[in-house]
Amino acid sequence: MIRSYINGLKMWKHWDGRTRRRDYWLYSLCDMIVQYGTLGIALLCSYFASTTVTVFAWIICIAYAFLSLVPTLAITIRRLHDTGRGIFHLFIKYLPYAVSGILAVVGLGGILNTIVSAACSIIFIIWMAEKGNVGKNKFGRDPKQEIDEDAEEEKPYVSRFDVE
Repeated sequence: MIRSYINGLKMWKHWDGRTRRRDYWLYSLCDMIVQYGTLGIALLCSYFASTTVTVFAWIICIAYAFLSLVPTLAITIRRLHDTGRGIFHLFIKYLPYAVSGILAVVGLGGILNTIVSAACSIIFIIWMAEKGNVGKNKFGRDPKQEIDEDAEEEKPYVSRFDVE
């Protein structure tokens, strides 16, 4: 689990290619644990610690949130590539924010905003949970397949993180 997370962080500048479901979800789980962990510590410091410690805890929380944004976007785009979707499909994840802003200006927020947010979230989760395209697609080779250069044939992928 930690290896998938560290590998996702290391590949922050690789926006092309594909990422397996397993690697995406393990990265997301670890990222969520760290995000909520730093947030919890910052909240606890707000109640029980001095002002200096509280400010430091909040700086760490906010810094991690910003620093993890680029690796998270990169692994999400690679996961979309694995399902045959391009970068523009990522916008459905952020569509609720734009819609809520527009609906707030018009004065129609409330239940309509909730419905749009829920629908977009469900669609995006389904896309992320889908099995990736088998074989090569327009974004690269299948991450579950490994090419043997001598034999020029594909064989099943064995992760270097798997324990035998």
